[in-house]
Amino acid sequence: MRYTVETDINLPVNEVMELLVDMDFMKEWQEGLVKTEQLTGTAHEEGSMFKHYFDLGDGKRTVMTETLMKIDPEHHEFDLLFETGKMKNYNMNYFIEEGEHTKWICKNRNKYKGMRRLTAPFVKGPERRHRINELETFATCAAEKMHHHQ
Repeated sequence: MRYTVETDINLPVNEVMELLVDMDFMKEWQEGLVKTEQLTGTAHEEGSMFKHYFDLGDGKRTVMTETLMKIDPEHHEFDLLFETGKMKNYNMNYFIEEGEHTKWICKNRNKYKGMRRLTAPFVKGPERRHRINELETFATCAAEKMHHHQ
């Protein structure tokens, strides 16, 4: 399953990139994130791995491993691989500077395992809406955080 989402962020690209590698800031915009553990590398090093623990509500929890597959700071791009027991999400991120604003384009490719593969065609809409919400929440939280620091 493939889809692309995007959002505009009311910050210059260098500030956006700074916040995206701030593991403490992740809790402010990642819904349900309880904690993050660094497994290898650093936040902006290819091959670095993190484990994220999420509380999904109603007693449901999930653990997701994140791997930084590629980072190109000069062109403001990075690729991530998110994995759970039921899926892999390849996440390609592009940031385009537009004056004092940044456009975040996020291309996603999900691969499901087991029985989850059968339901994949039915979850594209909800998955896409969740990702849009995630980007918009980041945009709001990032702008608030950076404007409070000025």
